[in-house]
Amino acid sequence: MIPKIIHQTWKDENLPESQKPHIDKVKSLNPDWEYRLWTDAQMLEFVESEFPDFLETYKNFPKNIMRADSFRYLIMYKIGGVYLDLDYEVLEPFDFGNAALVLPYNRQISNGDKYDGIGNCFFASEPYHPFWKKAIEAMKKGLPKNLVYQHKRSTLEEETTGPAFLSRVFHENSFENMVNPDRMVYHPPTPKTKSEQATIEANGISKGIHHCAGTWREAKGLKKILQKLKRR
Repeated sequence: MIPKIIHQTWKDENLPESQKPHIDKVKSLNPDWEYRLWTDAQMLEFVESEFPDFLETYKNFPKNIMRADSFRYLIMYKIGGVYLDLDYEVLEPFDFGNAALVLPYNRQISNGDKYDGIGNCFFASEPYHPFWKKAIEAMKKGLPKNLVYQHKRSTLEEETTGPAFLSRVFHENSFENMVNPDRMVYHPPTPKTKSEQATIEANGISKGIHHCAGTWREAKGLKKILQKLKRR
């Protein structure tokens, strides 16, 4: 059974103001769930104590987002519960029934997408599910030499530890006791207007919305701008 623990991560305890409404909402909708915020320092300490054999891999990731991605898989394997990004809005209380692992699609051919993909901004799991063990082993091995990117806009981060990586683990293996909800349940297209938001909330299907703040992408873009200014 999935433990009633909500996990989120951030670099420190100074959470971005723009995401606090989502954080408050998931807490209020699930008052009987424990809430844990993991900072960068706490994440490193956890890896050192619980996954010493993964520590070198963890430290050698070139980007912080890769460490954040990998950490969420480690806590699902060791502790279990629900993981969700700070920019993920929950629309109703959690109810996963007797599921051992809830791993939603974030892209789906049957919903008009070009491929079937697994998201990594929201999932729920009981501890020690073999899916996470496979994911951890795959991260240790690194990228396959004959890697084919999931789609033309996929980034190295996404392929190494992000959604494209998680999709690869999913498609290359077979697992029992796993539920893969339709894309519209946890990953409806991100609303751009209040009207689109209201439509999702009233569709009778969706249980959450990923607002795709993309802070890791924004930071990357800012770095490029600063580099250009420096060259000029």
